[in-house]
Amino acid sequence: MTVRESGVMQDPKSNNPSDGTETAFNIIDGRLIVTLHPKDDDFYFDSLCDDVSFALGKSGCGVLIMDATHLELIDDWDFQRLRRVIDVAALMGTKTIIAGVRPGVAASIVELGCDIGGFSTALNLKSALRFADTEIGP
Repeated sequence: MTVRESGVMQDPKSNNPSDGTETAFNIIDGRLIVTLHPKDDDFYFDSLCDDVSFALGKSGCGVLIMDATHLELIDDWDFQRLRRVIDVAALMGTKTIIAGVRPGVAASIVELGCDIGGFSTALNLKSALRFADTEIGP
């Protein structure tokens, strides 16, 4: 796997590189942007954690923006796995912003009583980039 300024990094463990579930990794102004997709198996968020930590280590980005606009629902197990990505990023000195959380996903997270500390949220990707510029800095 390689970190590119723009593009898609395919999970090297995937047997079907064109199944549409690959996670897009982009670097914009020193921010790693990861587009989340509905999970296609129980290990999606686990492999995402490995991929994100690799990309952060390789790129040195201080901000991780996870674009959740494609997620329509999330359960407690998925959120705990996503939480692991956030915690690993924090241990690497990276601030996390989750952008584009849909109302149903937000309601599920609150209903499940999940810990929502340790990361920021933004309405959409554009707002997340603006927040990163004004509140977090380079």
